[in-house]
Parts: sequence; C-alpha cells; structure tokens
Amino acid sequence: MAKKTKSQVTYLNVDDLAPAKKTLTLNKVTHEMHQVNVGEFIALTKTADDAEEPEFDSLSMPEKIERLVTNIRTAFPSIPKPELEALALEQLIAIVKFTAGQLEEEAEAVAMAEADKGEDEKNA
Repeated sequence: MAKKTKSQVTYLNVDDLAPAKKTLTLNKVTHEMHQVNVGEFIALTKTADDAEEPEFDSLSMPEKIERLVTNIRTAFPSIPKPELEALALEQLIAIVKFTAGQLEEEAEAVAMAEADKGEDEKNA
C-alpha cells in the first residue's frame, strides 16, 4: 500500500488495492462475482435514483424474491435464473448476504480512498 521511501516520497501501488476475487459454487459450477467498477457504480446509482419503482419494503413477498434474484444475477451473471429459482429460500438469502458483504467491503475501500485523498489535499 502506501509507503514512505528514504526521501519521504509517498508511494501507492493501486494494484495492491485490487479487491479479492469472490467465487460462489452452485450445482458444482463455480461462478465468479462481477466486480463493479466506478463507472458501473455511477450508472447503477443513477438508475436506482431515477427508478419509479416502489420501495423494497412495500413490495409483495414474490416481488421481493424476484428482486433478490435479479440482484444476485447482477453480481453473478453466469448463474442461470432457473438455478436461482430452484434454491431453498435459506440458500438464496445466504447468497444475498455473501454478495452484500462484498459490496460493503468495496464501499469501505472507496470511503478510505476518499478520506486519504482529502488528507493528501489538506497536506499539500
């Protein structure tokens, strides 16, 4: 990560910050989680903000499950929808939690990078 050399120059190797690849095995097939880049994150956020859809809490149970399946397929596009629909609800929820944990890690990394950038700008 960031290191100080003998001349007190700060060095950042962005490759060290690359998120770990996450995989999920379903029906003996391993699926890699799609890593959302900044451009995709912005587009997804704008789409969500612009959507006229009802809030998640106001959806019926079948609509909520369908939304979860859609969200999982966004994270793991190689998983066929019928395979997700064949899962027990407990399995589907486990995948959602796994996916959400990964997204939280990414959000934390972005926040840390922003905080570091702000500190660097103050010190400049």
